Amino acid sequence: VELRRVADLAGARDERVVHASRKAIDGMPAGTVELEPELRTYADRVADRLELFLRAAPALRRSGALRVTPALLGLLTLGYLSVLLLDGGGPGLLRLGAATPELMQAGSLGRLVTGLWVQTDPIALLLSIYGVWLAGPLVERIYGRGRVLWASVGAGAAGLGLASALARDPAVVWSGSVLLATGLVCAAVTVLLSPRNELPRRTRRVLALPLLLLLLALAVMIPREGEGLDVSAVGMVTAALVGMLAVGLVPPRGLVARVLGGLGGLWVLATLVGVGWVAAEDPSAFSLEHRRLQRIGGVTLRVPLRLAAVTERDPEPAGPWPVFAGLHDRLAQRVGDRVQVLVVSGPGEPEGSSALLHVDATLAREVVERPAPPPPSWLRAYRARMGEAEAEALRSTVVRRDGQDIGVVLERSLGDVRVVLLAAPGDALEHDPALYAAVLADAELDAP
Repeated sequence: VELRRVADLAGARDERVVHASRKAIDGMPAGTVELEPELRTYADRVADRLELFLRAAPALRRSGALRVTPALLGLLTLGYLSVLLLDGGGPGLLRLGAATPELMQAGSLGRLVTGLWVQTDPIALLLSIYGVWLAGPLVERIYGRGRVLWASVGAGAAGLGLASALARDPAVVWSGSVLLATGLVCAAVTVLLSPRNELPRRTRRVLALPLLLLLLALAVMIPREGEGLDVSAVGMVTAALVGMLAVGLVPPRGLVARVLGGLGGLWVLATLVGVGWVAAEDPSAFSLEHRRLQRIGGVTLRVPLRLAAVTERDPEPAGPWPVFAGLHDRLAQRVGDRVQVLVVSGPGEPEGSSALLHVDATLAREVVERPAPPPPSWLRAYRARMGEAEAEALRSTVVRRDGQDIGVVLERSLGDVRVVLLAAPGDALEHDPALYAAVLADAELDAP
């Protein structure tokens, strides 16, 4: 009779089932009801299953509707779309808040949180979104919204911070979204392994396997070269530890849990402050002011750290032409652009081939060259730095393949050598015109 009352009172939601069951049990008479032996076994099984459900229900239904998990998914998607829509090239990543050791060690701490949302690789984005979608609801339902923020934003920020502090290359650009997803997935695995949470064994088995496979997929992102953002092994381990500690040290309920959950809201404030902090910065001006001296082929250049020295030609990387010995902009490479600085012997001829065909004559079978003005914003920056006469003396050549412009070659003569700026596409120079113009304008011959 009591079981029929539960069925009559319960609606579609679990909370009503729990409430109806408890109400029915409270209304039972004090005396016991003797059952026949064949019914006792069935009744005991029903009672055990109902008691297990009643114990598990408060942990599974304590935080109401999901709020943090959808917000994380939205921010990850927004960060990727911003990179695509703004189309600022490699320097645009820094303006959006991407994290680099050079900027963070210089005091740009807002990138600890903004760096979590900037992404250029769709595969890394999909893995991060899947990790948050799979692990976020489990952690948020049991431990609450504040703990999800600790296991995701807090873990990712800790990973970015330690990775930047220990980085050997100050110009590397980190992928923070992978660290965020790693922290949250490890937190969910900890929830499944914790004896505090009375989850059914079948639920643990069903969720554990995809979470572990996802961790493996995220770990595969570590050895990255070329396009896309780098994933730090140190950052992943740090994010994983913080994610596990966020749910493993403190149980889901209690005073300490409420305090920790409340402090998790500080990560929302930190994100807002970080966005404002980064928006007020000018990473292009920082790169222009913090340049190093680099000597190549008898010429001294003042270049930012992201222009790495290339000692040998690399013919295989994707692009319109090989990577030649000289300087290579790794930040531009993150979004598929190619910007190089070369020093070529010989003054060159106004009507002859450009320096590009001088260093690789085999390209003459594939491309066509024609004189054309440099990109407008770059030319304005160069003219402001060097004057009208020097700007007129600059040689500018557009490279075409299959009827389409694929790049530009800018050459400045210095005695018996030429300093050459290669860009593919040519618009890549307009993403940071002042810096690229300064690199070519400030080139000087070494003292004899």
